[in-house]
Amino acid sequence: RALGLAARALHDAATAARHLRASAALAGRHRLAPLVAEARMSLALILDDLGRPAAALSEIDRALLNLRGHRRARATMQRSLILRRLGHDAAALAGYRAALRMFRRHGDRVWEARTLTNRGVLHGYRGSLRMAEADLREAQALYTRLGMSTAAAQVEHNLGFVAAQSGDVPTALAHYDRAQAKLWNTGVDAVSLLDRAELLLAVHLLAEARSAVQEAIAGCEQGRLDSVLGQAYLMLAQVELLADAPARSRAAASAARRIFSRQRRAIWVARARRAELAAVVREGRADRGTLRDLRTVAAVLLDAGWPQPGWDALLDAAALAARLGEWHTARELLVGLEPVARAAPASQRIRLWHVRALVGLGTGDLAQARRAEAAGLRQAEDYQATLGATELRAGAGWQGAALAELRLRLALEHGRPAEALLWSQRGRSAALWLPPARPSADPVVA
Repeated sequence: RALGLAARALHDAATAARHLRASAALAGRHRLAPLVAEARMSLALILDDLGRPAAALSEIDRALLNLRGHRRARATMQRSLILRRLGHDAAALAGYRAALRMFRRHGDRVWEARTLTNRGVLHGYRGSLRMAEADLREAQALYTRLGMSTAAAQVEHNLGFVAAQSGDVPTALAHYDRAQAKLWNTGVDAVSLLDRAELLLAVHLLAEARSAVQEAIAGCEQGRLDSVLGQAYLMLAQVELLADAPARSRAAASAARRIFSRQRRAIWVARARRAELAAVVREGRADRGTLRDLRTVAAVLLDAGWPQPGWDALLDAAALAARLGEWHTARELLVGLEPVARAAPASQRIRLWHVRALVGLGTGDLAQARRAEAAGLRQAEDYQATLGATELRAGAGWQGAALAELRLRLALEHGRPAEALLWSQRGRSAALWLPPARPSADPVVA
């Protein structure tokens, strides 16, 4: 069993499965029921890594039959992790709560920290970023007190993931770098590579993001981590879409959807379908059926408690409605997108202003269009101001480019050359005029 756990720590799921099956068989021959159950508990996670979630649940349910007390709580925590990956978030959270109570009662600090880590990641995916950070900080403090530096470094990486979800690129990169300095000896970690790729994608460093995703795909295939392979192809689809390669993006998204469908991961199927539809839109082949499918995907994601992917799908739908001249639908979707203005990361707020500008232009409300374009570009500039490195500011500038282009077009169409020059220069210089960001004593600025 120890050999199996070591192989999993080195991201080699196939070798881990072989050792853990041998562990369960050996314990079974000697009628050591609790040890059989613990081997099965570990094997369940490996089966999930191998992309076999139904077999994983069956294995961990068999393990639960022969475990009591805090050992049973460990299996409950592992089962919650599998449920989370399947998209059963409410059941996973309930399992984490029950396991935490048992670990705290028995003083099992290691498993308390593991549970907090897993629950923190779940909160991060769902957009509950304050709760995510609180859980992860508590887990990191426990690992540090226990002298478990590798586990603490893994939590450091997860804190970077939470910072990335909020759009805080410098903080996320700092967490990732600190974690990588301590995790270099564990081999290729596909999940960490995908987290870094997502961050690089946010600031439009496409070549670097593509390289990280391709390395993650290779790592998944080498270690047979099928549970992560679908997410890698989904990330590749996003990279190719931003690189203006919609056919390659659609192919990658379709590959991701097939993997998720095989694993019965309904939430991730919806995310992959949204990526496919976005590629169809970019190819210029979208119609009212595409619009209907985008709204359906958005509803699935929002109902499941995944707000940010759901908002992305709604923003796609609203932009497509504007392109198709479905102005009533576009306005209706904008009403449903009101939470984005309050709770979403900067990139989604910028997209919201862009869609509002498109609707204003299409319906002849030029005052609304101008207000939306100006507000969106201010939002993009504020976001750039948080980035210290020149290449990050330059990369982030693409988010305001579409708004600046709309504003420039509006000025030219209405015979305002001075305004056109102003917006042209403002768009061109946005990446470079800012001084490097420095830490500030002012908490609002920080």
